Formats: sequence, C-alpha cells, structure tokens
Amino acid sequence: MGNILQFTITATNQGPDGGTQIEVRDTLAAMLSAPIILTASKGQISFRENGRIIIWTIPDMLNGSTETATFTAKLLNGEPVTNSVGIKGKEIDIDLRDNYYTIAQIPVTGDDIFIPNTITPNGDGRNDQFKIPGIQRYPGSQLTVYNRWGNLVYQNKNYDNTGWRRPQ
Repeated sequence: MGNILQFTITATNQGPDGGTQIEVRDTLAAMLSAPIILTASKGQISFRENGRIIIWTIPDMLNGSTETATFTAKLLNGEPVTNSVGIKGKEIDIDLRDNYYTIAQIPVTGDDIFIPNTITPNGDGRNDQFKIPGIQRYPGSQLTVYNRWGNLVYQNKNYDNTGWRRPQ
C-alpha cells in the first residue's frame, strides 16, 4: 500500500480506415488514487474527479498507427489491482470486441501487508490494538504473540484482523 503504480494504455488503429475524434476512457478502481501524472503521445488527457474517469482524446489516427498514454496512481489498499479501458471513434467500427480491455486482477504482493512489531496494550490509546493491514487477503493466517521475555500472551489459528487488544 502506498506504492506508486504506472499504467500504460496503448491505442492501435487496426483499420481498415483511419479514425477521428477518438476517445479513450479509463475508470479508476477504488484501490487507486487520483492520477498523479498523466501523459499522452498524442492528443489531450485529463482526469474527471466526478466518476473518477481518465479521458484521453486523440484527434485522428491513421490505419496501423499506435499511440500511448501513461498515468501513475498510488495504491490505496491491498485489494488486487484491476483496471479497465474502452475506446471509440467517430467512424463506425464493425468489430467492437477489441475496443474494451480489462487487465486480469493482479494480486498485490510483498509490501501489500504490514505486520507491526510492537503492541503496547496498556490502555493509553496508542498501539493498544493489533491490526495487520492487508491480512484479509490471507485467510487462515495464524497469529502468535510473545512478550519481550518470550512468554506466549496470545494465539489465534485463524486471525481475522478483528484487532487483538488488551483484556478488560
């Protein structure tokens, strides 16, 4: 979580004719922040906060030509990353099947989970609860907590992140 991800959108005119007034739309999923950087090889690219949509307009594309747009966004949570994009132009397209694309879900690994190494359940309101951001992607996780002297103080064979806390 918190890492900056880069996405590249490639638009290719597969013909048989040129295209005009091309519009590419990418609706950002909830696990992504608003774009940090937006660039396009041709045309204009912008972000509409209402609806969380990236809109890339390309004035024209010759048959066989390719253009690219790139954006970066911050990963806000540990859900698998998804992204979908669609393209259309002014001309009639006889095969719409290649005008939409969704990336396969990409699981977030490595830094997608954070395990705190300290808990001080003394009732002062700081570090009293033990929560592991991202653990929902790892059902059946076992949690074992030892104090600084090596004594077992808590164990759960299916920790669901409800937050281990000091007993009342």
